[in-house]
Amino acid sequence: MKRFQVGQQLQQLHWKDINGNAVNIPDAGHFVHLQFRRFSGCPICNIHMGQLKARAQELRNNNIKEVIVFYSEDKKIQQNLGDIPFTLIADPQKKLYDYFGVERSLKSVLDPRAWPAAMGGLLKNISRALRMLPRDDESMFGLPAEFLFDLDGNIIACKYGEHAYDQWTVDELLNQLHSQVLSSSKDSIA
Repeated sequence: MKRFQVGQQLQQLHWKDINGNAVNIPDAGHFVHLQFRRFSGCPICNIHMGQLKARAQELRNNNIKEVIVFYSEDKKIQQNLGDIPFTLIADPQKKLYDYFGVERSLKSVLDPRAWPAAMGGLLKNISRALRMLPRDDESMFGLPAEFLFDLDGNIIACKYGEHAYDQWTVDELLNQLHSQVLSSSKDSIA
């Protein structure tokens, strides 16, 4: 399976979010943090979504546009994550996952490093979590992946997760951005 790497430039991609709005990457006005998550009811993903939501203003202040892709249908994402202030994309056929080389594996949930987040997400609201378990073509075996694009569509950082809770924290994302922007400004001065 092909995987993208730092330094590659993304050709212009056009999608629709769950509300039918156009989503373009690259976005000349923003750095884009493109995340691939699992299903929209995923207790592990929802912990991460909560952390991002709590720091949404900080992400905006750093000119980062969050674009998050799920296996789920539009309606399911709206039901489960309607209060998330980011661009959400439904990809139930997993075309974008395949395009970006995002894998699915049993090890996503069998890896002990994912268990604390899974338990925390389930215990936070067990009745809600049980109602939100994967349905239809959703899968709990997806591995996360994320990409940080500059204004021209160059990948300035990327991560393919090894288990279901293997993604950047908000601090790690901001560090990735600042180190890349700082290094590119040094290169342009030299």
